[in-house]
Amino acid sequence: MVWSTAARLEIGEDKDKKEVISLLRKHIASEGEKVGLYEETVRDIKSSPVMHLLHTLRLDSRKHIEMCQAVIEVLEGQDWLPPEKRELVEHLQRHVNAEKDAIDRANKILENVWIQKTSVLKELMEALRNDEVGHYNTLKDLGIRAIEGAKHVHRDEMKHIALERHPLNPLITPRPGISWEEKGTLNPGGVFADGVFHMFYRAFSAQNTSSIGYCAISSDLRMIERPDHPIIAPEYEWEEHGCEDPRVTKIGDTYYMTYTAYSRRGPRIALASSSDLKTFKKIGVIGPNLDDKDAVLFPEVIDGKIVLIHRIEPSMQIAFIDHSKFEKMSDPQLRSEYWTQYSLQHLSNPNVHALMKPTEWWEEKKLGAGPPPIKTPDGWLIIYHGVDNSLVYRAGAALADLEKPARIIAKSKNPILEPKEFYEMSGFVRRVVFPEAAMIQDGVLYVFYGGGDSVSCLATAPLGEVINSLQKI
Repeated sequence: MVWSTAARLEIGEDKDKKEVISLLRKHIASEGEKVGLYEETVRDIKSSPVMHLLHTLRLDSRKHIEMCQAVIEVLEGQDWLPPEKRELVEHLQRHVNAEKDAIDRANKILENVWIQKTSVLKELMEALRNDEVGHYNTLKDLGIRAIEGAKHVHRDEMKHIALERHPLNPLITPRPGISWEEKGTLNPGGVFADGVFHMFYRAFSAQNTSSIGYCAISSDLRMIERPDHPIIAPEYEWEEHGCEDPRVTKIGDTYYMTYTAYSRRGPRIALASSSDLKTFKKIGVIGPNLDDKDAVLFPEVIDGKIVLIHRIEPSMQIAFIDHSKFEKMSDPQLRSEYWTQYSLQHLSNPNVHALMKPTEWWEEKKLGAGPPPIKTPDGWLIIYHGVDNSLVYRAGAALADLEKPARIIAKSKNPILEPKEFYEMSGFVRRVVFPEAAMIQDGVLYVFYGGGDSVSCLATAPLGEVINSLQKI
């Protein structure tokens, strides 16, 4: 996006302004030459489809010229927003809505069997869809700046951070001949221990059954261990349709894995434990007897309680369970007593268990916890996913009070990660980034996430920048 790019130039620190402007003008001249070449070539082409494609390339070059000229004008100090911003915001919103419709339309076309069968048509429609996504994001970006009343583009004023994808993405992909992960290796939970990233990913078979695989990745992201069998697989009636979306938290000397157990009754919160990250003992279902998922545990006992975040649509809720009773929560009677009391409290005060509700455009449909919270001097850092009404999955961040974790004290206004790359825009479910593991190494936040419900990936950012980007509540 033009304005985000300009914001990151940090003039006077990274590059001399005149040098950047000179390079941009050279780029404009190059694009102008390409426009001439396209126009000359079109005159000699008799094929109508090829002519249309060359016209789009010519228009792209013209677009690049306009983008470079806009950046030059901002660098030269021109105000890029008019004094009257309300009319601009209204125009931008109409454009945003139109682009949103165009994206939905392109996705429907991509689902057509004839498009899917013809690789050239599929690639063209994917390129069209990705262009529309780029337009949508740019217009959204401009609208936010206009609403904020920004006059010049500076990163510090924007208070917006985006995680940087690792160049080795995707890190975990299906292996040929391994039937239980044939369809996908996604949504990785994990911990960093003994200099190794221990990752636990959801594996998806051709029969649409999920199990949980394990791999060990070195600190320089080399795969050093990956068994050819799942570490957790469906065994019992309460997980007959699959074990999904693992998150791993160390509390004391025990590693706890929360995962979604799917059965004919729907999704439920399940728990397993381990002392060595190699073998896990299933404890069973510990959540309420209703559709519930995205469960994570705080890595400390707080006031004698195990603190659990879970998602009953559309919001994230928080539960406090006596430490002494936690591993016994799979007992039907104890579980029923706890969640019945929890429900009665909810009936008397619908907000009593609410941790976070959808408030931003990119999380308007629902949100859910990502990795287990991370303790920082500023508060408990919570990475989560948000889903908009077009079913696009993005990632955000929030801070909870260290002593009162049910109180959110800061939150990201904008997503810190959103679908952009091919492994996020396509896949079993398109337009998805789904964070499930997060660690801090040498002041850098590592976020492992699922892309397109098909592969596992990594994105990073300096922890301080993520914290500073959050808006206090």
